[in-house]
Amino acid sequence: MWERVIDADEECKYTPSLCSFISKSGGWENVYFMKAKETSSTMENTTYSLMRDYNYNIYEGSKKSFNTNGNDFIKLNTGYVDESMNIILKDLLFSETILLDDKPVLIKNKSITYKNTLKEKLINYEIEFEYAFDYLNNVV
Repeated sequence: MWERVIDADEECKYTPSLCSFISKSGGWENVYFMKAKETSSTMENTTYSLMRDYNYNIYEGSKKSFNTNGNDFIKLNTGYVDESMNIILKDLLFSETILLDDKPVLIKNKSITYKNTLKEKLINYEIEFEYAFDYLNNVV
């Protein structure tokens, strides 16, 4: 069996991120995001007021948070790409299985405006991903 080797262009400032996804033809497709990346996190919880007992403890508050969990997000840039990248990004947008550096992700973008070299001389796409698992493990 043969092995396909994919080389990323060398980038001196940023670490490339490998995005693998199943394309419309049913095979794995790979895209490298070469430029700036921005990570962020969100957190959500439920806050309740506690019932106080007679022994007052100054180190306990009158409110407490429960069910704390969160998600991580990453925003990636393709770097300057050719106009033919529009077809690959359309396949990425409609793919159901996406891995980013071997971790499952979902695309937060619901639309992409395709660029052409006639209007924009340098084409760069920015796509935001959400990791497909919670920050804290929860099993229901």
